[in-house]
Amino acid sequence: MATDTDQQRVWFAREVLQLFVKCFTNLKLFPHHHVHVKSAMDAFTGRLRTFVGMHEVLRIGVSQDNLTVEDQPIYEEENRNENLAFRLYVDGLREIAIVKGVTVEEAQKLAMVFYEAIVDTKIDSTLLLWEADFRSIEYVAINSLSEQWDQPDYLSQDALKLLRDMNTDVAGIVENLTSPGARDTYSFELSDGGKELERAKEIDAGSEDREEGEDIFAIDDGALQAFQREVMAWGPDRALRAIVEASLDGYAVARDVLDQDLVRWLLREAVEMSLRNKDLELLASLLQRLEGELQLVDEDEEDEAEAVFRSAFVYLRAPENLERLAETVLGQAIGGPKAYVRVLGLLGEGSASAAVQAFLRSETKELRDALLAFLGDRVTAEPLALLPMLDPSVPGEIARSALFLVSKKVRGKPLEELLGAARKHKDGKVTEYATQLWRTTTDEGRLQTLMESIFSEHKPDRMRAATQLAQAAHRPALESFKKAIEAATFLQRDKDERAAYFDGVLKCGGQAAIAFLQQQAQRSGGLFNRGVINETREMATSALEKLKKGR
Repeated sequence: MATDTDQQRVWFAREVLQLFVKCFTNLKLFPHHHVHVKSAMDAFTGRLRTFVGMHEVLRIGVSQDNLTVEDQPIYEEENRNENLAFRLYVDGLREIAIVKGVTVEEAQKLAMVFYEAIVDTKIDSTLLLWEADFRSIEYVAINSLSEQWDQPDYLSQDALKLLRDMNTDVAGIVENLTSPGARDTYSFELSDGGKELERAKEIDAGSEDREEGEDIFAIDDGALQAFQREVMAWGPDRALRAIVEASLDGYAVARDVLDQDLVRWLLREAVEMSLRNKDLELLASLLQRLEGELQLVDEDEEDEAEAVFRSAFVYLRAPENLERLAETVLGQAIGGPKAYVRVLGLLGEGSASAAVQAFLRSETKELRDALLAFLGDRVTAEPLALLPMLDPSVPGEIARSALFLVSKKVRGKPLEELLGAARKHKDGKVTEYATQLWRTTTDEGRLQTLMESIFSEHKPDRMRAATQLAQAAHRPALESFKKAIEAATFLQRDKDERAAYFDGVLKCGGQAAIAFLQQQAQRSGGLFNRGVINETREMATSALEKLKKGR
């Protein structure tokens, strides 16, 4: 039975792998120098180093379906095409151990090894680990010809037994090769480098005919049959990827042979097949491939080539296809929410609106969380896409989620429009939240707050409001200043404050304040406040003189 400490270690390890998944997602969606990639990579490496700093070693078991710690799964992925455990397992890896002292560079390099192992099925992950030459990361792979090496004391007993068996196999092979009876049974022919070079030049220049059987274009029947058997085992997704890859490569090298209309048709059909089969993972990989092609387009061929590669994006952005895309993720789609937001991220303009519509129809927490994270990254580019989430008919919980994104990401006129819509919501908490944001984050809201502060009970608030409104020359503040000055309590304020209010009337009202200032220049008062009345008249007269002089 696992102890509390063991269970905490499993939870901790699961958190580390979850951070790798986030890192992997960002590596797929953004250039590897992007700030999102760097942030995700820092989170993964930092948490990994914290784990081994506390527990000495992170020992990860590798099975066909998942990665484990203490025989408990810490990483699972339904999509076999993106399952790190499966990719490591088929390459022979059975255990990976990261020990205390692992550097940031090693942790980053390990993340990139995992990433490459998933995205490139032709790469041997064991070879990647070997080439990385880690000092604080060891691994066990099933390979009888592995060279002998010292057995680290932090590997499990099962791993150590496997190593001992491998070393025994190697020792036996070496002994057979070096035994007296085996010597002199192998012969080697050393080539003459000079003669071989001359021979290569003759062949390259066509100075002599090739010998029979040297046709480099000849296709071996056995290899062809093997390839056919492999293709028959492919699913429709892999077959479609292969066709698209071949067509794009052909279009790149021979555009006069492969007609661009044919390529456009193929790309449209690839999108259609992905939607029909509800395979968002396939669709995301196709769009990512096209995005890569767009980045390689030369300036002199921009009009022609870019239009071809963008055709799939244009087709998918059509309203009816965006609707089909939303219906796909709302059902049982291959790749689920993660693949859906990858597709939206690749679509660019209009993707935030599509995400909002899917969010409003979503019934699962997984999809809502994925869409909110996507909108958090996209809302600065398309802020007004959030308006449907603030409609009075929308539940308050959804509106508050949208307001949270608005408060963090949106500024300027779009912010005022979004908060204006939210302040009309029927949910009291939403309107209160929106009003608070409006007062503190918009120019209009801050000015309204200042105008209300003119009547505050606290002098510092009143003085700050009067000064800032005068500096802003905010026209609507004129009526507030006039109302405050006409109040009987105004004469009870000190001279500096009364002067600040008349300065506000002057700067906010301008010529429109002349009639009011003339009235104040003739203001009457009682016997006991004659001195204050005279000062007030002088302030009004001074403001009038400034207006006449155009100050």
